[in-house]
Amino acid sequence: MNERISRQNVQQVKIRHVEDALGFIGFVENPDIPFKIQRVYFLSNIPANTVRGRHGHKRLQQVFIALSGSFNIRVVSQTGDEIFKLSTASEGLYIPANCWRELSNFTSDAICLVLASSEYDKSDYFYDLAEFMNPENRNITESHEK
Repeated sequence: MNERISRQNVQQVKIRHVEDALGFIGFVENPDIPFKIQRVYFLSNIPANTVRGRHGHKRLQQVFIALSGSFNIRVVSQTGDEIFKLSTASEGLYIPANCWRELSNFTSDAICLVLASSEYDKSDYFYDLAEFMNPENRNITESHEK
């Protein structure tokens, strides 16, 4: 795992934490990821066989963390299509702008925490994979960096 995350690539991120007889405490601060955190949200109580996400972002960057349980994230970009399994709160998955994501295979105890580079913006979303993969639609005019 890389300590510095590439802005161009989906990569695993180490989550700083302390674990001892009293339990686990994990923490993320803005210097730990390649963007300033503007929004935080979480997914929980997800019914069996549910697929979440199924969209792409033009500018938004995100880090996904499995706080409890496990789930898969399929990431599609111009460079490929890969499935990642998240199952520990000590690692996250950084997904840069211009990537499609689908979350699936949630365990019954799964809690997914998401750190995002901007507030919700409906115009940043693609909801059709074919439209998302069309190079004419994938023009990034502004990135949300530190």
